[in-house]
Amino acid sequence: MSIDANITTKDILEQLKISRKIPEIIEQIFTRRIVKAEAEKLSIKVEIPELQEAADLFRAKNRLISARITEKWLEINQLSLDEFETIVHLELLSDKLKQVVLTDKVEQYFYQHQLDFDRVVMYEVILENKELAMEMYYAIKEGEIKFSEVANKYISDPELKRKGGYRGQIKRKDLNSGLRSVFSVTTYPQVVKPIATAQGFHLIWIEEIIKATLEPDIFQEIQALLYESFLRSKFADLVVNDK
Repeated sequence: MSIDANITTKDILEQLKISRKIPEIIEQIFTRRIVKAEAEKLSIKVEIPELQEAADLFRAKNRLISARITEKWLEINQLSLDEFETIVHLELLSDKLKQVVLTDKVEQYFYQHQLDFDRVVMYEVILENKELAMEMYYAIKEGEIKFSEVANKYISDPELKRKGGYRGQIKRKDLNSGLRSVFSVTTYPQVVKPIATAQGFHLIWIEEIIKATLEPDIFQEIQALLYESFLRSKFADLVVNDK
């Protein structure tokens, strides 16, 4: 049996339905309309030099380093040059709208939720047995064994074992709520008394606690969060008004 290599618009629509992507696509369509309407309301415009610069940045970010590679990328994505320009224009318009509607709000949000962005640099071993966890805690505390040795012995995940149980820098808001008490530690590095959660008994080594400042990565994270909230609010208004 031969397979038809031709793909029609009907095929694409059918696949979107089967893969349950229609609600996501509808939301994206309305988001695009909201961005355009809000930008027009606020007299936000994109000038040709800005569009050209944004297009250059888009190509650089997507490694479209030559005309031939760009043409191939457009072909793969079934885009015309005009549609490519529409993508870049919408992204730039969205960025400019974001700057306008969130003026001063990012800083305000940060200072209201500053503790959420404090980070802990930690290593972790999760043990099933409370007695064993306490035994290892006191052994580490008394210098009888190193945390890395406990990690090597009791961690089963090869990658985590290789890193000695290192979890990285974790923001308070991203840490299991049962473990947030580690932020009460005032002296470090040190091992903290095992903490019980549904996962087991967490033996944690605190290397450092970093107090949050409004760094660029945190600024962008908050900005993205607030912008998403802004768009969802507009989308909700649109749905309500449409009824």
